[in-house]
Amino acid sequence: MPEEKKTALGIDENVEGLLCYVLGWVTGLIFLLTEKENKFVKFHAL
Repeated sequence: MPEEKKTALGIDENVEGLLCYVLGWVTGLIFLLTEKENKFVKFHAL
């Protein structure tokens, strides 16, 4: 079973990637500014 990767906010990266789409550009911008290292989340935030 693969290990779940956490993000800067302590959330699973798949969940945070999904949350980038919830309110359109607003949540995308929030996660783009808060996430510094996880490229998966930054991709979905953009």
